[in-house]
Amino acid sequence: MSVYYVYQGETYAEERAGDYVWSPKLTKSGAKNAGYTMMTNVKIRRFYYT
Repeated sequence: MSVYYVYQGETYAEERAGDYVWSPKLTKSGAKNAGYTMMTNVKIRRFYYT
């Protein structure tokens, strides 16, 4: 079993209302965003909100 922690900031309310998690593909400097890459491994409906 894998565990992923998602730290939501400015987009929390929108993500929560839409029942999804969002992350940019690239960082502000144009590099690959590790958070986005990890999210691609998460299966649909495997989220637990606290």
